[in-house]
Amino acid sequence: MPELVDSENWYYFINQLGLTGSIFQVVNNSCVEQIKENQLVLNLLPSVEHFCSESTLKKINEAINTSLQTKVSIETKLGGDTMLTPRMISEQKHQQRLQNKLEEYQANPKVGSILNIFSTELTVADIKLH
Repeated sequence: MPELVDSENWYYFINQLGLTGSIFQVVNNSCVEQIKENQLVLNLLPSVEHFCSESTLKKINEAINTSLQTKVSIETKLGGDTMLTPRMISEQKHQQRLQNKLEEYQANPKVGSILNIFSTELTVADIKLH
């Protein structure tokens, strides 16, 4: 369980919990500050504080307990806007996939020919991933 303090591990962990909606948004905009005994201390972005009802935290706690197959309690704190949250990691991964696709297109001679014919360039903003 201490590995959940690592932002990348937290990203993969929460994405396998099967949470949706505002419940997912809470964990997606959080990071694990520390784990002490069987208590998980979550730092939350201030933008999701209003989603943190008792019911929401109970559902998050149940999902974590089920996944870890142990009983943990959750304590929440407000963190700063600079925390590396799963949402931010997801955005970084998306931007990297766009950059990789752009480089793939730029390396393709057929794409290069088309771009030359129309005297244009291809940018990340032009790429849509499905």
